Amino acid sequence: MFSLKDSCLLKLSDLSYLELVYILKLASCLKKDNPIAKGNKILYDKKVALIFEKDSTRTRCSFEVASFDYGANITYLGPFGNQITHKESIKDSACFLSRIYDAIEYRGHKHKAIKVLSKHSIVPVINGLTDSFHPTQLLADLLTIKEYYSYYMFSKVRIVYIGDVRNNVCNSILEASLLTGLTIYLLALRTSWSLKFYIYKSQLLSQKAGGNVFITEDARVGINSINYIYTDVWVSMGESKTLWKRRIFYMRSYQVNILLLLRANNINVKFLHCLPAFHDNKTTIGKHIQKAYSYIYGMEVSNEAFYSIYSLVFGQAVNRMFAIKSLLASIGLY
Repeated sequence: MFSLKDSCLLKLSDLSYLELVYILKLASCLKKDNPIAKGNKILYDKKVALIFEKDSTRTRCSFEVASFDYGANITYLGPFGNQITHKESIKDSACFLSRIYDAIEYRGHKHKAIKVLSKHSIVPVINGLTDSFHPTQLLADLLTIKEYYSYYMFSKVRIVYIGDVRNNVCNSILEASLLTGLTIYLLALRTSWSLKFYIYKSQLLSQKAGGNVFITEDARVGINSINYIYTDVWVSMGESKTLWKRRIFYMRSYQVNILLLLRANNINVKFLHCLPAFHDNKTTIGKHIQKAYSYIYGMEVSNEAFYSIYSLVFGQAVNRMFAIKSLLASIGLY
């Protein structure tokens, strides 16, 4: 039986294919409220530290609900109110926290920080998100895909990722291809192909798993006969407004909208997004984007596509909690 007792999950490729399948199967079992798991406080008396350098909705809620449901206690250490990196190094924090907790979740900026944390921790460390990778998101994505395709049919699935191919979600999608044989199309401006070596390496390794990785600027090539269309926000908080303006201008043609979904030539095509999404002007940032850049129909995804019959985004978000339940349950099952 796979156990995280002595393991860390810093990126998806830390798992073997069999370990990945085990986590997905367990997540599916927990989601179905299997009688074996129902009411079983498999994490009773376990303690989980949640370190958040960055604000969060889905990751924090998923870890907290997953912990509470199975009897674990959590301590939330947010961006303010603790001494991590301010008065105490990550190494010293890891040495202390891992002596009183059974697992540590970390959501922050530099991937180097979580590597230091895991190196000096004596308990499992789980990556809730770094600038480089987002493994729990991909576990949720693969669980969502599994609900339409069997575990052993990943090699039959074709996904196009549209937009900014330099971010953490895209990196983790490439790793998913290496493990499962997914065929990935990266649809993006050539000027954003900054990770050519990583992409080409992914191509070679993915082919061994039965899949492949392609990168193109041409939507006609990247969209045709696709099963899933995936995108993420084009801009992030903390980036300069000059960068926002340039990126939004050049990525306009890569918006996911109904027309693009129809061009997939697949009536069963589905839309994925890790959320939050800039699809309307009902948020502070949405209003700013609309006013500053004249974007009235959403940004990376149109409002119509976001709420369409093609969209799986909210089920995908809920699956994050079940994927995290599976990870935490693996800590308790020994």
